[in-house]
Amino acid sequence: MSPLVFKVARAVVPPIARVFCSPAGYAQIGNIESTNKILTIETVEFTHVFLGKDASIAELVDKIRNFEPHRSLWLAEGLGQVLGNRVMAKNENPRDVLTKGEGSCIPASMQLMVHAGLCLAFARYHFDKIGKNATETQIAEATRKIAELARLNLLPGYAGIGYEAWGMVTQFFYRKMFHAATREMKRIDPEHEPFLWHGAGRACYFIDFMPKWKEPWPAFDLVRRTAIDDASRHNLLAGLAAGMMIVNMKTPIILESIVKERISRLAPDDAAAFAQGVACSMVMRLDTTPGEENAMRFMRHKPAAEVAPLWEKIAAGPARLAMEKLHPLLASRGRLDEITRYRPLEELL
Repeated sequence: MSPLVFKVARAVVPPIARVFCSPAGYAQIGNIESTNKILTIETVEFTHVFLGKDASIAELVDKIRNFEPHRSLWLAEGLGQVLGNRVMAKNENPRDVLTKGEGSCIPASMQLMVHAGLCLAFARYHFDKIGKNATETQIAEATRKIAELARLNLLPGYAGIGYEAWGMVTQFFYRKMFHAATREMKRIDPEHEPFLWHGAGRACYFIDFMPKWKEPWPAFDLVRRTAIDDASRHNLLAGLAAGMMIVNMKTPIILESIVKERISRLAPDDAAAFAQGVACSMVMRLDTTPGEENAMRFMRHKPAAEVAPLWEKIAAGPARLAMEKLHPLLASRGRLDEITRYRPLEELL
């Protein structure tokens, strides 16, 4: 992808999305949501352009601290990708990149999202090497190499989100490889395999970037087609919710529409998985930018009366739970990454 692609997308995609969503009554939602998606992907993918291509990691950290808080979360993820790209260009087998050298200056407030970007870079490096038409044997070998890089570089308490981002980038850029990668991961490291499915759910939101005719949220159908069992479906739905929430936190009317039109149709266990994903994104936000204005405003959002009970159960309640209990508890245990795979909220507590 190049910056020019996003420049064109900002001009072209929102008006088309408006037209596609208009018959369903969500023309304005389609316009705003597609703009939010473009901004999110662009910020992560081109962090080095926004902040300075040749700047040191320490300089990038300072710039992110002084950047607009809402976008700082994605810039921190982009920072991890920048660091990963730099170390992989010098050495295919780096270790301790977050405790030695340039990476050691990254503050705790950025670690969660930096881990996502770092493992994202590891995965892209090895999957790019074998190409999109790789054999299952090649995919398995690349998976083992990425898992070893994760083992040697991700810090305890943050590692899970690294694996989650690995699942996200695999599903997004190398979709034909995803099932082979998860099969190998289940064989060599079953503890972290669910995180890959969660990340794939996040990717589903961006893969179906454009709405379809009369269908503002085709990602739900993609989740259905991608899942192989209940556990994978729950992680996919939680990841999808995390993506939808983090991208649209500034505009809660979008999530309200999703709750009304899609979550109301889900089985109770699937709706619970979606709610856990909402809590996940709020933990990510609170850890990176505590007290961020849009996050606080989201929790004060007043939905339409007919949506209010479900909004409280699926969105507002889990978001408050994340702020009041989940984030402090997981941070005190040194296990923030537990939120980036599906487990019922009551189990996490």
